[in-house]
Parts: sequence; C-alpha cells; structure tokens
Amino acid sequence: MELVIGFWDFVSMGVTLLLAFLGAAGGVARYTLTQLNKRQDERFEAQEKARKDELRRIDEQLVQLNEKITGQENARETGKKHWDDRFGEIDKQIASHRDRIGRLEATAENAPSHEHLADLHERMNDIAEDVSSLSGEFKGAKRTLELIHSFLLTGGKAP
Repeated sequence: MELVIGFWDFVSMGVTLLLAFLGAAGGVARYTLTQLNKRQDERFEAQEKARKDELRRIDEQLVQLNEKITGQENARETGKKHWDDRFGEIDKQIASHRDRIGRLEATAENAPSHEHLADLHERMNDIAEDVSSLSGEFKGAKRTLELIHSFLLTGGKAP
C-alpha cells in the first residue's frame, strides 16, 4: 500500500497542522494569560483589601490621636487658666504689698531720726531737771505756807 500525497496536499496539510498547532498554542497562551490575569486580579483585590484595612486602621489611629491631642489641649488650657488665675492673685498681692510698702516708706521718711531722738532726749532731760527744781521750790513754798497757816491759826503763838 502506497500512500501518495501531492505537494499541494502536503503543503495544505502542513499549513493546516501549523494552523492547528498555532491555534492550540494560541489557546494555551490565551488560557495561560487568562489565568495570569485572574491571579493578578486576585492579587490586586487582596492588595486593595489590605490597603483599605490599613487605611481603616490608620483612620482609627488618627481618631485616637486626635482625641488624645484634644484631651491634652483641654488639659493645657485648664492648666493655663489655673496658672493665669494664680498669677493674677499673686499680682494683686504684690500690688497690695507695693502700696503698703510705699505707705510705710513715706511714714518712715517722716519719722524722727536718731539725731532728732537724741535732741528730744536732751530736751526731756532739761525739762526733768527743771521740774525737779520746781518741785523742790514748791516743797519749800508749801512748808512756808504751812508755817504761815499754823501761825495764823494759833494766833501768833508758837505751837
């Protein structure tokens, strides 16, 4: 049995086989590319899910940080108000002390000095001496008046 194939039949069969092979290779390539595309889509979806989860976690952290910052700002404002009030009270006390010290200094400027006190002491000593001298003179005058009185009461007779 002899098989006789003509040139054009051989060429058309070769072309058919080549086209079949190319079609099969194209189908395998398309299937492979479709699988790769599906796998890539799955990876993209996983990455998108991971990105959304990470964004959600970051948003939660930002909310927590914002709450902490707000709490710290409130505490800072409360502390600032407290210290402003305290310093205001201290400033009022200082102003009051400044006024009192000013009045005391003005009074101290008008107060007598040691020299004035020494002069005053000397003058008081002089007055004390004068009073002592007058006291002695009045005792003598009293004694004289008592004698005159006694003389007048006894009618000039000696007691």
